[in-house]
Amino acid sequence: MNPLKLLPGVLLSVLVALAASLLGDAEAALFGRPWLEPLVLAILLGMVVGNAVKLPDSAEPGIQFSAKTVLDIAVALLGATLSWSAVRALGGELFLIIVLVVMAALGLVFLIGRALGLGPRLAMLIAAGNAICGNSAIAAVAPIIGAKREEVAAAIALTALIGVVTVIVLPFAVFGFGQDLPDYAVLTGLTVYAVPQVVAAAAPFGTAAIALATLVKLSRVVMLGPLTLLLALLAPRFAEEGTPGAGSGRAKLYLPWFIIAFALLAAARTTGWISGDLAATLGTISKQLSTVAMAALGLGVRFSSLRKAAPKVALTSALAAALMLVLAALSLLLV
Repeated sequence: MNPLKLLPGVLLSVLVALAASLLGDAEAALFGRPWLEPLVLAILLGMVVGNAVKLPDSAEPGIQFSAKTVLDIAVALLGATLSWSAVRALGGELFLIIVLVVMAALGLVFLIGRALGLGPRLAMLIAAGNAICGNSAIAAVAPIIGAKREEVAAAIALTALIGVVTVIVLPFAVFGFGQDLPDYAVLTGLTVYAVPQVVAAAAPFGTAAIALATLVKLSRVVMLGPLTLLLALLAPRFAEEGTPGAGSGRAKLYLPWFIIAFALLAAARTTGWISGDLAATLGTISKQLSTVAMAALGLGVRFSSLRKAAPKVALTSALAAALMLVLAALSLLLV
């Protein structure tokens, strides 16, 4: 395709992403912390723009490119930010708890979503987002299982809003149940939706609580690698009826290029071939590209397509947050 044909849609996606970043900065300045990340704001702002203004047909190729190819690149670069050093720092027993909580949450949230009438792709997006690392997990899983724009938008927007409620409510657990700070920090790291929200939930109890909660959360993030590889194997099972591979009853190996790149970069980071400074730079680039991709996804979503699924998604997300809290609390009691 002629790159010039991509320019209008790409520029529009970048402008929406920049506006979302500015809104995120304003939010942080006003409230002291970003309750909604620029990535979430980008998809919401994109939806507003896409529904308020009739976009020219010339913008569609660039919007599709930003929503697909730019997102693939962002997911690949995300691998450079993952390292097993966080796992080693936690110790084997606590990491085993994290693995069990993540696996249980993935399966149970997926089943909850299906029981409430959600399609398999949307149910898996919500499960991955809540069990592992919020928006990054949803963005990474979406292209593997062939999720539609509307499904990604609903999963990110509504699950993030439930995540904000969790951040506000969770600190009261310390006072209501008399937990000590280490337990609360672990509970926060096991429960909260995204890394910035983990920091926000732990912040009232000091830097030690923030450090431990973040470490637990980053260990959940490490599970993104195995999940993407598993879903790549099972991708045909998420296909729609009538599409190639749907209903075949067999899992076929399908490894997109960005998952291979993700795994290689994660391995390079773990072995030290990618330094901490370079990993931070690549992580920043990944986040910026993800924001552009989410803006593009939002631009292609119509409110009418979300109206039917929104209540089910919100209920699934709320139940998922409650389930994560229960699983984490039970794990601490068992220990």
